[in-house]
Amino acid sequence: QISNFGYFVSACEDGMGGAFVGWTTANDPAPSSWLQWVDKYGYVRWSQPLHITGNGVAQTQLKLIKSEPGKVILTFLDCIEVGWDTASWGPIFHTYLRANKIDTTGYLHWGERGITVTEDTSFTDEIYGFAEDEDNGIYVTWSTVYPPPYIGFEDTTVIRVQKISKNGERLWGKTGKYVSTWHGYNSPDPYISRRNPDGIFLKYYKQDVGNTLSS
Repeated sequence: QISNFGYFVSACEDGMGGAFVGWTTANDPAPSSWLQWVDKYGYVRWSQPLHITGNGVAQTQLKLIKSEPGKVILTFLDCIEVGWDTASWGPIFHTYLRANKIDTTGYLHWGERGITVTEDTSFTDEIYGFAEDEDNGIYVTWSTVYPPPYIGFEDTTVIRVQKISKNGERLWGKTGKYVSTWHGYNSPDPYISRRNPDGIFLKYYKQDVGNTLSS
């Protein structure tokens, strides 16, 4: 047994016959994410799971991918309270996409709170994906939703992609590379997968003169 409760469960091999397992719990007042290491014999190796932290009040949507043997790269959404909405009488949150690398000792290679994948300060959609690169880093793609400036206008969703080196460096700028734009609601999710020997396959959608095109 890894945990007595969890959702958004993700797992990956550790490169040594075991696995890293991550999940989110519905803690009060906000969700939090956790990581555990299981060795090749099925033993849970950490007496307590590792709490994945960021700069915000909640961390969710944890995803894992293998890096070098004995190391895992994880990504998660970090929810930061930035203000108060007097109309709904509730907090306003910005959601940032963050990443970290952790080994079987529990050491955080990219700092206690990880690194920010993008410095875009708008709301980040909960839909994102990633794939390993050719040198133990990752490619990450995500969609950012920009609310309309006026009532009656449609949302604008921008898809971007970023490359993070095995040392935690953002290789494609502060906000990644621009891919496409979608105008309207319910934008299709981007999809990413590894391409051997290097690079990625990235499926996305865009709108052109009222028509939806797939690339």
